[in-house]
Amino acid sequence: ESAHLWQQYSSFKATLRSRLEKRAAYQGVGQECAARNMLASLFRNMSFAGRVLSIDHFDDDLSEGMLWHGTSRESADCIAREGFWIPPEGEADNRKRYGRGIYFAECLDKSLLYADTKDKLSVVLLCRIACGACLCTGAEEDPSAHARAMAAGLDSVLA
Repeated sequence: ESAHLWQQYSSFKATLRSRLEKRAAYQGVGQECAARNMLASLFRNMSFAGRVLSIDHFDDDLSEGMLWHGTSRESADCIAREGFWIPPEGEADNRKRYGRGIYFAECLDKSLLYADTKDKLSVVLLCRIACGACLCTGAEEDPSAHARAMAAGLDSVLA
């Protein structure tokens, strides 16, 4: 754990909370609350949650919890040092199933599909994330989901 990254994450959460509070004042309760409740339930019911980490300090209002991220060893090292980073439009063409973004999964098996298997070693990270207000899509692929979520003032895509 890096103090610098934790400060960045804490700052992100404060900004996210402010956005959600402003949005709630104007929009009221809707589908995003249903998604947030579903995510909170998912995070609390994960089989490992109560055994290996304390979930008492997760913020359900921010849809905060733990999800898996499959990656390469080099990227994992970079993430551990600097945090996650979304490349500018057009710079990276991978994983556009739901548009630009950082992809996480509740199932380890799903993230292992995206892990680089160099030297027969798969790298996955268990990440504490805050999804905020989500655009929900049931499609297997929806490349415009990210753009629609941003246009609607939402924070993430839940598929």
